[in-house]
Amino acid sequence: MPLYNAAAFVREAIDSLLAQTFGDFELIISDNGSTDETDSICCGYAAQDSRIRYYRSADNRGAAWNFNHCVERARGEYFKWAAHDDICAPKFLERCVAALDDAGSQTVLAYPKSVLIDAAGSVVGPHESGLDLRSSAPHVRVRDFVRRQNKANPIFGVIRSDVLRRTRGFGSFPSADIVLLLELALFGRVLEVDDLLFQRRVHAGNSCAANRSIRDLAIWFDPRNAPKQMGLPLAQVFFASLSAIRRAGLTPAEESLCYAVFTWEAVKRLVMRPTNYWTNDWEINGVRVDYR
Repeated sequence: MPLYNAAAFVREAIDSLLAQTFGDFELIISDNGSTDETDSICCGYAAQDSRIRYYRSADNRGAAWNFNHCVERARGEYFKWAAHDDICAPKFLERCVAALDDAGSQTVLAYPKSVLIDAAGSVVGPHESGLDLRSSAPHVRVRDFVRRQNKANPIFGVIRSDVLRRTRGFGSFPSADIVLLLELALFGRVLEVDDLLFQRRVHAGNSCAANRSIRDLAIWFDPRNAPKQMGLPLAQVFFASLSAIRRAGLTPAEESLCYAVFTWEAVKRLVMRPTNYWTNDWEINGVRVDYR
């Protein structure tokens, strides 16, 4: 659980994880130098449950560092990121772990269906992630990923740790979560569990709602971006995705197909949705929110 100034929602998020029917897990909390009550809240939970390991950075080193730090600290066969403001149903881990166990090593990620909730916990509406990618061919998974990619909810699914460590993890640029999901799909199948087990909270504190400009969002990912001149965000995502294809260790033929399919589908999607390429923005109570 990577977090920063999470006092408003973190109790509910932690409680939902400690209530899982699958209890053989460690909860790594990585605090990015919070200045509110997050530290005392998390220390209190860690004192009560030996499965919790709490780490606190003296400074805010950015969301990308914090997400990757959780992976570095993890010891389990499977890994899951948990946002400080989301809620997991009691069977979230049980169903996703069982799905990965049953599917075998060619499936690298399992995630459940989800709904959106607001700051008060009321259901805003259903959300279809659409990333059930079961083809054995990487280029088909790439094609379907670009066509269907909607929100990054599946990044909060259960992932094979060894595969996750073969990726570059979270990049230090906006929409790095989308690129990471694509990279995981290059390594294997992505499976959607047919149960509604995830509540994704949407509120004014979400990353894109709280950071209205590309520069602000880039700094949220990595404070070292502050002095840099911001490039075109879609170009960053595009070339980072091509780099992920190059690193995936595919056969020359399959790699060429992935390049061709990704480029063609990305251009088509850009033409069809020129102002809203990788994301679907929503308004909740008049606040524009992009749920990442």
